[in-house]
Amino acid sequence: MKPYPFAYHRPTNLAEALNKLAKLPNPKIIAGGQSLVPMLNFRVAQVDNLIDLSEIDEIKRIENKSQYFYVGSMVSQRELSDDPILEKYLPIFKFALSHVGHAQTRNRGTIGGSLCHLDPSAELPLLAIALEAELYVSSSEGSRKIPANEFAEYMLSPSIEEDEILTHIKIPIKSWSGWGFTEYSRRHGDFAIVAAVCMIKWSEKTTIEEIVLAAGGLCEVPFRLTELERQLIGCHIDQIDINEVVPEKLDFDALDDPFVPAWYRNRIASEAIKTVFSQSLRRSQKASSANG
Repeated sequence: MKPYPFAYHRPTNLAEALNKLAKLPNPKIIAGGQSLVPMLNFRVAQVDNLIDLSEIDEIKRIENKSQYFYVGSMVSQRELSDDPILEKYLPIFKFALSHVGHAQTRNRGTIGGSLCHLDPSAELPLLAIALEAELYVSSSEGSRKIPANEFAEYMLSPSIEEDEILTHIKIPIKSWSGWGFTEYSRRHGDFAIVAAVCMIKWSEKTTIEEIVLAAGGLCEVPFRLTELERQLIGCHIDQIDINEVVPEKLDFDALDDPFVPAWYRNRIASEAIKTVFSQSLRRSQKASSANG
């Protein structure tokens, strides 16, 4: 199938793009197009004016600041994965991005496009929430900051207005002792049935000082497992039996469909959480041995 007819616009700066977005009837932003183009072709989505952001250099930068990474919304997933500074401080990004589709889609797909599409199974919204990223959006009226957990409002529905453009993301730089990422899918490159993230920071007494546990694909939007995090804070490394802490099957209001029922997602999510915690523990011990 082919899309409904539309006018195509390719602004060269952000101000021009915002002006078109505010004034043109029924506009739609296209970033990498890996989700939007199929939706247009199948006529799931219909636009009158398509505004392509690919020529706007000011939202294509990756910068290493003292306390955070600045990532422009039009940075491709491949560029994000290949950035050596980001890999040094947040290696979980490169590992997680290897699960995003295939090389061809990562070449075109952008971080901003993935965050704004907000598929519940997507890896980048999960990472943004886990890493407490801040998302910055602009309109012709001004700019505002949205924490990642507030940006992910509902399935496929970010908390961004129709006249706003996601311009960049700030990712805090923290010193984590270990990290873990896993996802379950039918085949590599398929949408994740469930994905999970864990990051741990140990105190000098080898108790958990800080921990992040987050899941994607399980419910309508990715989220932190804050209650489980609280249970683990202060626990000593030798006293943690993750199989006792995490139940055999979680009890969230999970996504439910004929192919992957809710009970199965909850069961798989339990295994995913245990896996990423164990990965984090192993990486913590490896890093400790290397430093010792």
